[in-house]
Amino acid sequence: MLTIAETAKAITATRADFRMLFMQMQIEVGLPSGDRESFDVVAPSPDDKTAFEQALGYVQGKGWLDLLKDLIVVNGLEDGTIAADMSAGPGSPLQATVDSSRGYMLPNLVTRGLNQGSRWTAKIEIDGVSRGTGILVSNNRLLTAWHVVKEIFKLDANGQYEPDQAAGPRVEVVFTDFMDYLARGNQLRGRGERRVPAHADWCVFFSNCHQDELVDRLPDNLQQLDGYWDYAIIRLAEPIGLERGWLTLDEKASAPYTGKMWLFQHPRGQSARLDFEDITELTPPVRAVIPRLRFLHKVNSDPGSSGGPCFDKTLTCFGFHQGVWDGRNPVTNRGVPLVGVLEHLKKNFGAAKLEPEDSLIWRLGPDKEYVPVIGSDLFQSQVLNSSIQGTPRIFTIWGDPGKGKTFHVDLTAALLPNTTHLKIEFSAKTLVDKDAVQLANMISKEAGADTLQLRPLSEFFSTPWTWLSDEVTVKVIEALEKARNGRMVWILIKDLNVSDLEGTGATQLLSLLYQQVKESSWLRFVLDGMKADIPDGLSEFAYRHRVQDITSAQIETYLRRLATFLGLEMGGGIPTRALELHVDYETEAIDHPENAARGLAKQISKKVVPIWEKISKGGR
Repeated sequence: MLTIAETAKAITATRADFRMLFMQMQIEVGLPSGDRESFDVVAPSPDDKTAFEQALGYVQGKGWLDLLKDLIVVNGLEDGTIAADMSAGPGSPLQATVDSSRGYMLPNLVTRGLNQGSRWTAKIEIDGVSRGTGILVSNNRLLTAWHVVKEIFKLDANGQYEPDQAAGPRVEVVFTDFMDYLARGNQLRGRGERRVPAHADWCVFFSNCHQDELVDRLPDNLQQLDGYWDYAIIRLAEPIGLERGWLTLDEKASAPYTGKMWLFQHPRGQSARLDFEDITELTPPVRAVIPRLRFLHKVNSDPGSSGGPCFDKTLTCFGFHQGVWDGRNPVTNRGVPLVGVLEHLKKNFGAAKLEPEDSLIWRLGPDKEYVPVIGSDLFQSQVLNSSIQGTPRIFTIWGDPGKGKTFHVDLTAALLPNTTHLKIEFSAKTLVDKDAVQLANMISKEAGADTLQLRPLSEFFSTPWTWLSDEVTVKVIEALEKARNGRMVWILIKDLNVSDLEGTGATQLLSLLYQQVKESSWLRFVLDGMKADIPDGLSEFAYRHRVQDITSAQIETYLRRLATFLGLEMGGGIPTRALELHVDYETEAIDHPENAARGLAKQISKKVVPIWEKISKGGR
């Protein structure tokens, strides 16, 4: 039997070929993408043969060495030494090992993957006509084949494609909710579907396909396909991913050479469909093209299937369907590997743009007992937009008692990560008797700064207002600037409608600090129940949020997000349960309005969540 060093020496693969083979081996073993290791991590040596030897040693420790050698031989990536060694062994296990590895799937992965794939996949309509299929890749982004939406692109003066941004209202994506479909019946128009419009600024990133592919041909030199990844990422108007989950694009999800795959699709505009067939390759193999630039498969497809996600036997998405390969008989279809899309994104766009909808939350953390967040998407978007776009900088929250004003302060604190935001939180009750100096030092202390060294008013030889402005305010801002360490600073004050600030100069100091948002782009205020008006000249920086009654639809949205988190199928029972909870909420709002929102949260936390968690774990 060959040693590891002898085996490595016999390998004729390029480093790129071996990298793909190494990932293919992990696919064959049945590892989900999150458990796979990249070749470059386990084999860091810059010398190819040494790196191969490192990788073989790693694989041997995992018990996968025979499988990797099988794949090396089958793909012709050795000089014949490895094949001869294996054929001389007892029982010549080569063929049997390969077949057994490819013949089994893990039931739990398949069940979960099929459920997730059906939730994530959507039909794409332009002007009400089905054009293709796509898959959610974040809260508010959908990945599809570029040629599916080609009609809403135009050529610029240099003959390059660019999105027609005015076309956003023409685009709508449609998700199939299977359980709703079964429970309510397809005779009711619109049932079993969840429709989401595209955002006005609809195109995030794209790469067009090769011109020959647009006319059902392929370039004579297949290498010319490199750089033409035929994808578009569409921004949606709603954070639908919170309700359904989404695919995380994974650079470890390589397209397999052979095996079987699933294709989720909307053929001819129908509701979601699924087929399972062989992945194939060219004869003779063209490793520079298949599956690096395109992969081939035998799965059934029709017009409308383009852009449909393709999953391997571990239900890991590795690409999307594109179209027919070259029209030969038997028919072979082609797809685009996600690794190529990710390479293009990284090379041309760098890090993906942050979207506010990507960071919305649907419940608070463990320190707040996972209190539900219901009906607050607009407020959250405004807070997150403040971080990204620079405004608003002063948030005032108002509304009737019991509707959740103070809760929105907690929501703000939970929404903003500590790594990039310094949050200083007070209750107006604790500030009632504090004068300006005490308030200034409380802010400095909560920020983690030193006690302020303030010249007293008696030594300032000016008016109290000038002293507050030129001494106290300046020193507070200097302390915050020093303490924030590049973070954005948020001063959050609760219950201003309950307690008046009676200390000398405290209200005036806050008013002066509000004015600082003009020059200090890193400073923010969130004010719960503020009675006074925002000072003159700050209207362009202010956002006034009115907290209103919770609706049945908002409760239903929360329950869908909870179901997605628990991995439960969305069904016809969710609207019914939402309606029941809303009736209880409205009854409480009539009798005890100050407790209505809090009571709803308790009902969900104490009654709904434990029952659903039991169901998600297989209980009854």
